[in-house]
Amino acid sequence: MLAVSNTSPISNLASIGRLGLLQIQFETVLIPKAVADELAAHPDPAARALIQAAFDAGLIQICGVNDSPVLGMLHAGEVETIALASGA
Repeated sequence: MLAVSNTSPISNLASIGRLGLLQIQFETVLIPKAVADELAAHPDPAARALIQAAFDAGLIQICGVNDSPVLGMLHAGEVETIALASGA
């Protein structure tokens, strides 16, 4: 099964060492570039390593987003995630 994610689910699972739960549920998790940038800045080195391993294994993949309208006060990661899910 395919999923589209914003930063929080991936970041939080990595923080508690349970990022592998994504692989149990989903074949691929698509994220936009803004989310990838946020994940790369994760403050916990162990969590960053788990996230990088998920990228290396192909579980998490960056996918381009078509031009998206500005959606109120949402953060760039959320806007791009919504746009990605809408076009996926």
